Amino acid sequence: MSRLAYFIALGSGTALALTGLLGWLDDGLRHWKLAIHMVAAPILLVSVLVVAVVWAGRKLSALQRLSYWAVLSGIVVGAVAMLLAMLPHFGQDTLHLLFDIHRGAAVAIAIGTALHFVALLANRRRARHSSTSVSSEDRPDVSTADA
Repeated sequence: MSRLAYFIALGSGTALALTGLLGWLDDGLRHWKLAIHMVAAPILLVSVLVVAVVWAGRKLSALQRLSYWAVLSGIVVGAVAMLLAMLPHFGQDTLHLLFDIHRGAAVAIAIGTALHFVALLANRRRARHSSTSVSSEDRPDVSTADA
């Protein structure tokens, strides 16, 4: 379940990142880009919530904890900023501030995601190195083994 939620989070997060970046580079987040962005956002929220609950009990390295909290806090801040922007209580200046907060949260999520993949690569490299660094005394001697 957590692996599925993890891959759903990666897919929806990628959709959000691409549509947000295309909107920023192009004519804004409109039409199909906005539709995809709005559909992917709640999917990301739910899938990250599942992953966060499952990973809450895991023992994580310092880099993994940093990436975990950067992504989680970025998602919460970005979602709250956009939910507040949907309320009719704010003026133009506050809406611009909320959009800037949302963009800053997206940067935090991107940095946290990059740190997450660095931590994954470091763990794989460490695991591979520890499995190949078995001393010769610990290896079975196949040349003298009975056939």
